[in-house]
Amino acid sequence: MQSHNSRYKWNDNMNDDMTALYISIAVDDDIADKKTNKDNEAKELARKISKLNDQRKKEKDDNKRKGLNNEYLVTDSKYRALVAEANRLEELKLIADRNKDTQFRVTRLKDVYSRKEALRIDIIRNKVEDGSLVSASTRIADDIYRLEDYGVYMSVASFDELARFIRDKYFELNAIDREYIENDIPESIVRQFVELCAEHWKEDASAVIDNTASKLLYVPVSTIKEWHNDSAYRRFPLTDIKEALAIYGYTKTNAGRNDYTDRKHGKVIAFWSDRFMEIAGKVSLENENGK
Repeated sequence: MQSHNSRYKWNDNMNDDMTALYISIAVDDDIADKKTNKDNEAKELARKISKLNDQRKKEKDDNKRKGLNNEYLVTDSKYRALVAEANRLEELKLIADRNKDTQFRVTRLKDVYSRKEALRIDIIRNKVEDGSLVSASTRIADDIYRLEDYGVYMSVASFDELARFIRDKYFELNAIDREYIENDIPESIVRQFVELCAEHWKEDASAVIDNTASKLLYVPVSTIKEWHNDSAYRRFPLTDIKEALAIYGYTKTNAGRNDYTDRKHGKVIAFWSDRFMEIAGKVSLENENGK
């Protein structure tokens, strides 16, 4: 879809239940030819301008010189417009090329307790999540520039248009009820953290308590803290990681909390055993292949 006054072409697709909007930026396939044509036209006008400039300097007749001056100004104006258009086309192509494998997934989140809403943008590169931004429909015009923190290259104009496009589409989305709506840790990071936990489990099986009856695997919160502090993921607050584990369905939590309290074992991180063991199995396979 493209608005009538848009400089860019925005491709968008809504999922079936209207809870996620996927946006990508693109330009016409023949944009390179269009730019070449504009460049050639500009070169012709540049030659004409040079010729007119020489003529008006040599012309002695005031009326003829006045006519040459007017023609020079008109030609120069056309030349500047062509150069500006050629530069615009070059910018469009550069932005499209740099973002050709990038999608923005937009979701509308509603806090299950406060009922406030948040707007979340997930950056997807080559079908892999590569960063997230949490904002609000009222702040997106300012917050959109934070996409640069994740290596998204766009001009100011393209960022502005993306923000307007998202804002226009926002209320067409169905809201998703969720806890911790301001948590912006992408699922890819959460999965990597679970892989880390699986590695520790492989080294010391006693660190994980198997609660088969509940289909859960318990890891004491104190142990999770140690694993977190000794890992590269300590750059993310542990509270945020625990929230994200629950958000993406890796753990079971008590209502309103990011951990789980068991009568016998106290506070634990309660991983769903099927999801944990699925990742643990892949970790084992990767380790074997790496030997």
